Amino acid sequence: EASTLGVKPDMTFFLSLSVEQARSRLEERPENTKMDEGPPNFHANIDRGYRKLLEENPSRMKLVDASLSPRDVHRQIVSHLD
Repeated sequence: EASTLGVKPDMTFFLSLSVEQARSRLEERPENTKMDEGPPNFHANIDRGYRKLLEENPSRMKLVDASLSPRDVHRQIVSHLD
C-alpha cells in the first residue's frame, strides 16, 4: 500500500502460463534479464503470489490463459472489457 499510495488499477490481467512453458518461451528470446534466469522454484513462487492476489481480488484481477495463441489471448482480454 505504501509504495502505491493506496492507488490500485481498475483491472489487472494475470496471464497464466506454466513455469515450463514460460521457460521454453524464454529460451527463444535473444536476451533475458537476471530475473528471467532464476531457478524454476523462483518462478513458481512468483506464480503462487500472483494466484493469491487473484483469489483476493476477483473483481479486479482477471485470469487469462496465456498458453493459447496470441489471437485467443487477445480475445480473452477483450472479453473482460465488454
